[in-house]
Amino acid sequence: MEEKISLENKVVLVTGASGFIGSAIAQRLAEFGADVFVHYKNSKETAVKTLQIIHKMERRAYLINADLSSENDIQAMFKQIEQTTGKLDILINNAGIQPSSYVKKLKEEDWDEVMDINLKSTYLCTKYAVKLLSKSNCGCIVNMASTCGVKPYVTFLSYCASKASIIEMTKGFAKNLGRYGIRVNSISPGYVKPKDVIIEDENESWFLAMIGKTKVLNVKDETELINLTPLHRVATTEDVSNAVIFLCSRLSKGITGVNLLINGGYTL
Repeated sequence: MEEKISLENKVVLVTGASGFIGSAIAQRLAEFGADVFVHYKNSKETAVKTLQIIHKMERRAYLINADLSSENDIQAMFKQIEQTTGKLDILINNAGIQPSSYVKKLKEEDWDEVMDINLKSTYLCTKYAVKLLSKSNCGCIVNMASTCGVKPYVTFLSYCASKASIIEMTKGFAKNLGRYGIRVNSISPGYVKPKDVIIEDENESWFLAMIGKTKVLNVKDETELINLTPLHRVATTEDVSNAVIFLCSRLSKGITGVNLLINGGYTL
């Protein structure tokens, strides 16, 4: 018998849900029945839009604000979740930043900021989520890594280092938290194209996302990228959010400690 994917009555926290990838993930989780905490730090307006979209699906959604570089804020965030819903079934560690810099120009404070937001926040959110996730019969964590964590890029040293560390940290969490019935996996998108962007000519640029930041890529660059990709296509937010749904569902109940690449085979 074919098993239907359902996240009905599951409570999910998506960090960085004001970004377009985080927003797409939050909306997709709601489509499959989950109630969603929409986290943001500064971009309240876009977080509210995500909230409103989920409410139109007649699903519960809650705004939650926290500075993920602050352990106190993270503790308070999980306390708020517990007070609001009394439970948490799924954590999506999506928040991240991606400054561009060559190693000779990379400032110590910029390195520290990337490690705080991308890496330390993933560790701290996981740490404080365990109390609630261990009470769930389907505790699940999905960490947002990156193709850059597998194939580093010269201009993104700190970002690549943080994402490579997330991939390895995911394995450690999986071994550590399996005793509580909590599965931990990561996904590694490459370039991600917003679903609603259409390129009309080579002078028109489209936005590609590398978690938390955008970079302009023109048609010529896109063609070159596609030619280097076995599937000859660029990933969309739908590809990323569908991977999250799979890893959160019972269809992946035997999977933990895995890093799932979503780049059309670019790193082959």
